Amino acid sequence: MKRLIIALVFALLAGIFALQNHKPVQIHLYFWTFPRVSESLIIIASVLLGAVLGVSLAWREHLRRSHLLSDTTSGHGTDTSATTSNPEGN
Repeated sequence: MKRLIIALVFALLAGIFALQNHKPVQIHLYFWTFPRVSESLIIIASVLLGAVLGVSLAWREHLRRSHLLSDTTSGHGTDTSATTSNPEGN
């Protein structure tokens, strides 16, 4: 329920933002030109793209760390001191 309320607050703020920044602007990106795109659309799309990239990189790091953790707890880590044998047979 708390997440729903937070999502509704953010949706309301995004709606207010879009209404206040509706002026069309022209976007130049290297050799592409996007004529008459809403200013709020550009900003919201940029924020969403940043959020998606941030979550993707955080998830990748989480998976990498959990994989390393599972390797060290299952005995497949880099510590080989427990698996080496005594060459003298003692």
